[in-house]
Parts: sequence; structure tokens; C-alpha cells
Amino acid sequence: MSYIPHSYQPYSDKSGECLVIGSEGGRFVGLRIESISFPLTINAAQAGICLCLMNGEQPKEILCSHEYDSDLSYWTSRFNITITRVETKQLQLVIEEALVLQQTMLVGHGKELFSPISQEEFGTSEIILQRKGADIYQGKNLPIFTKEHMDRLASKLRSLCSLAICEESHFPVSALIWTELGFFPGVNIEFNDWGYGLCAERMALVSALRFAPKQIFGVFVHTEKGDLSTPCGACRQILNEHMPLAKLYCLHKDETWSEYFIHELLPHAFSSTILSKSRD
Repeated sequence: MSYIPHSYQPYSDKSGECLVIGSEGGRFVGLRIESISFPLTINAAQAGICLCLMNGEQPKEILCSHEYDSDLSYWTSRFNITITRVETKQLQLVIEEALVLQQTMLVGHGKELFSPISQEEFGTSEIILQRKGADIYQGKNLPIFTKEHMDRLASKLRSLCSLAICEESHFPVSALIWTELGFFPGVNIEFNDWGYGLCAERMALVSALRFAPKQIFGVFVHTEKGDLSTPCGACRQILNEHMPLAKLYCLHKDETWSEYFIHELLPHAFSSTILSKSRD
């Protein structure tokens, strides 16, 4: 694969990527993911460090370009992280190498959260083939999942909850974002300063956007302790910006499911082309 800018930064010209190196040698690509609701923007270091922690490693080093100007003081003080500045082309090269390796890793070997979980694990390959060439963003109540599909997804969501880092809330949440590349998992990662953590839905999005998927078909969410499993307001905003017509599938504590279109959960959402620097 040739290098593709993976970050989402339509509202600024800030440096959008970094690479976090973990205590066991893992390499975690961090992306800047901006939101039209500016305080919800995820900076690259935050994304990479949360991915590192989700995979069971401690962050040890951040590789970033000389142009990277987000505040790193919180991370350096909390984890004693080394900051290494490199040329932009060198950073792009190491990011590409990390993504190529992670995209080709076999599920069940090494850390499965590194890379996309295959369609085969959930039996959704046939659905992808049926949808190939079709526009999934047409507001149709498709695809139709079988009970076996949903049981496999439910089992994975429940197991993922055990990986949540939630010593502040004690409220584990898991998520899966479904794309043509596979399923990307996320769990909530919390710090005592809540502003630096990320919810499971946003963690799954951070994980997915590293590989620049062409289509996001749906999002699956589970809260282990909540009576109803639905995204918080911040996650609804972010999901609505990236996949408004995708489906949200919520697995509740009583093992029932409900589903919605993302845009249904955020009526009259704010948007404006005036704020985009990429406008003509």
C-alpha cells in the first residue's frame, strides 16, 4: 500500500498523525480526528495512547513530525513518555509499515485488536458479497442478520468489555465498527482527568480510520451494566459526522437488541460548510 493521509482534519491545518510505541514493541497509529463541535476533537497522541492501552501495553515513545503542535505535557508527565521528532516523510514511512503489518496479521495470533477482525469470524462475508457494488447509504433496512450472526457479535461484544479500562466509572463498554475491511473493536479508556479518555465508540472509530475504509456499514455497541446500550451525546455527534446513514445495533443487558440509523439519534445536528478549510 502507498501512504494515504488517514487523519480527518477539515477544520484546521494541524499535523494529524503520530506513532506510539508500546512497552512490548507494539506500534499504534494515532490520528487527529476533528469534530465540528471543536471540543470533541481527538488529537493524534490521545488516539495512539488509548489504542496502546486498549491493547494491554504501556506507551513508551511518541514519534511525531516537527510540525506537531498539540500539547503533550499531560502524556509525558503521566507515562514518562519519550517524544521523538522526525521528518514528515520518515513518519509516513513508519506509519505505512505498521499499518501493512497490522492489516495482514491473522486473528488469533498476537494481539487481535491491532488489526481488523475478519468477516469470517461473524459469518458476514456473504452479506458483504451481496452488498458489493450496491450503495449501502440508501436508508434501507438492510442487511438482515440471522440469529447466528447476532449471537456471534454479542459474544464478541461481551468478551471485549473485559478489556475496558474504566477505574473511574466502573462502567465497561464495547463497540465494533463494521467496514468492508472487517470489524474494528473499541472499549472505553478512562483517566482520572476524564477529558483525556475516549468512549468505546470513538475508540472503534479511531481504530477503523487508520486503514481508511471506503464504507462503514454499521456500529455495534454493548454496555455490560447499563439497562440500555446507546451512545452518549459526544459519541452521537462524532458518529453522525462520519456515518449518519449507517445502522447502530445496541445489545442490551437483557440480551435483546435494538437498532437505529445514526442520524435518528441526533436530530437537527449542527453542520456548516463555512467552517471547513477544504471548501472551494
